[in-house]
Amino acid sequence: PMPLFIPNVPSAFLPPPARPVLLRSVRSAQSLSHRRPLPRQAHPRVFSMLPSATAVPSWSDLSEAISSLATFPDPSAPAPLYPPDTTDQTIRFFSAPDESAIRVTLYRDPAYWCPYCQRVQLQLEAKQIPYRLRMINMRCYGPKPAYYLAKVPSGLLPAIELDGRFITESTDIMNAIESAFPSHRPLLPPPRSREAGAANAVARLERDVFVRWCG
Repeated sequence: PMPLFIPNVPSAFLPPPARPVLLRSVRSAQSLSHRRPLPRQAHPRVFSMLPSATAVPSWSDLSEAISSLATFPDPSAPAPLYPPDTTDQTIRFFSAPDESAIRVTLYRDPAYWCPYCQRVQLQLEAKQIPYRLRMINMRCYGPKPAYYLAKVPSGLLPAIELDGRFITESTDIMNAIESAFPSHRPLLPPPRSREAGAANAVARLERDVFVRWCG
């Protein structure tokens, strides 16, 4: 059988529900008719808290050790809005001489969970378009900042401010970026082409499936 593996997940990337979910997973595994070995390299901190360095740990030992790990945040404590190495107001200059030449501001989730934020940022990076980066928390972390709701009342992410105009929905954003920066590396089919229509249809279908899957 495959060994049970408990990854060393940085605490900043764990939402408040992560700890009880992991504990429930460990406890539910107690119903197995056999014990699976836990690789010592999987989580050395767990082994350092176990009563024996050589014996195969019991599920209750593992559960107790995981409960005491400092890497898991207190569910009642305010959740971090973004990892410690991520800062707001980041600027990607690329070839821009200064900030006044930057036309795009990207608003995205700071936890880097949203695939729609990811693809917009990847587009900006691949095309090397200078942009500002603003971090807006997802609703699972609490209310959206008031200044963002004043700009985007729906609170949707991602959003960009392009030449003073706000655009939401990642497909619309990506098309707007392609149109606004024709001299940069093209990544999408030409507007109003048959290929563009097909690409947009697939993107809309993917979005609809994702929304329905999320409930």
